[in-house]
Amino acid sequence: MPLIVQSSEYAPLSQRLDEIVRPLASAFASPLSVLHVAGLVALSDGKRIALSPSARYGQEPKKGNGMTKKVADLLVDVLAEAGVRRIYGVVGDSLNGITDSIRVKNNLEWVHVRHEEVAAFAAGAEAHLTGTLAVCAGSCGPGNMHLINGLYDCQRNRVPVLAIAAHIPSREIGSDYFQETDPKHIFAQCSHYCELVSDPEQMPRILETAIQTAISKRGVSVIVLPGDVALKDAVQGPRVRFHEQKSALCPSDEELNVLAELLNRAEKITILGGAGCAGAHAELMEVAGKLQAPIVHAYRGKEFIEYDNPFDVGMTGLLGFSSGYYAMMNCEILLMIGTDFPYRDFYPKDATIVQIDLRGEQLGRRTKVDYGIVGDTKATLRAYRSDVRSGQSSLLTLAVSLLPKKIRNVCPTSQRFDEPFPVHIIPKHFLPAITTAHQVINGSVILNT
Repeated sequence: MPLIVQSSEYAPLSQRLDEIVRPLASAFASPLSVLHVAGLVALSDGKRIALSPSARYGQEPKKGNGMTKKVADLLVDVLAEAGVRRIYGVVGDSLNGITDSIRVKNNLEWVHVRHEEVAAFAAGAEAHLTGTLAVCAGSCGPGNMHLINGLYDCQRNRVPVLAIAAHIPSREIGSDYFQETDPKHIFAQCSHYCELVSDPEQMPRILETAIQTAISKRGVSVIVLPGDVALKDAVQGPRVRFHEQKSALCPSDEELNVLAELLNRAEKITILGGAGCAGAHAELMEVAGKLQAPIVHAYRGKEFIEYDNPFDVGMTGLLGFSSGYYAMMNCEILLMIGTDFPYRDFYPKDATIVQIDLRGEQLGRRTKVDYGIVGDTKATLRAYRSDVRSGQSSLLTLAVSLLPKKIRNVCPTSQRFDEPFPVHIIPKHFLPAITTAHQVINGSVILNT
């Protein structure tokens, strides 16, 4: 897409440039576009440059006063209101309305990456580290298709991400147009919500619904926005104010009493924790101490469970240790907390299994469950009442002894980042490098081992 300069002082130069390039475009029978040199001058002087959705050579751009809010402007405003601070993506003609609005308004940052897959993974990493909504974008056709791998990762990791999938001109949809795809079909399996915006009246309601869905369901939402629709006049302003969700789901007293009765009469209890234990480390340690239970962690629960944990016996499964395998296979009761551990062959066959999860649809999905409870990990463990046991259980003692020495000998000093960043245990041989890096970049270190 060419840049059309609104400032009259550059009009002669732009007109002359058009006259030179148009014959070339006709000769090649190609819809060539040009970046006006005058446009670059106007940009460097801080003057507004308008992007025309149909300004190919041989066509005159539509004139306007530039004061009407476009759908793209509305999108940027709603994202900023929702707390979004940046969009990761690769620029393209179908995204011109959005990128131009970001440049003019300056209330969001466009983070340019070299491939759209990187944009999706970057948004997922930001959402994981901050716990807030992150956004990525791809232009029509292959641009937004490149987002797919990263969005699958975001969906499986349950992080709130919004993907903006720009689309071909709305009048060409269904005509087998150049680079035409069906984004609603493509993104259906890696998102909770995916919808096409075909008319300005659908905005911002579609966008706000997508944001709320991504935040509340902790996953991916996709809005499909044709480039020409993004440049149409907006019909209405933002409708919803977004607030951080702080509610917690706690089981009933009856359910908690049954749980306490089950656990109090068993002697060998093992806890299997996952990513659902995030933010509940203290409560988990307290319950494990009362039950004298070894704690096995799933891979995604490692960063929330392993640090400062005297009950830790490592992982099980394809990437696990004999200690974690022994603790699960030799328990009387397996207490699953906030985990969707997928490997069915590594579950005990004869133990009583109790599962606590915020998502009721996950109860019993991986193995048979004798008692399932729907509840938030932190709220449930806080409300749980258990007898305190004296001495260390034989199961815990033996399982800990089986943990590889190189894991047990990890440096006892853990480096805690300010919430909501995860906490890490730092092996001794990493400490000098981390200390140096910490000094070099003033503490902005995130280490994933």
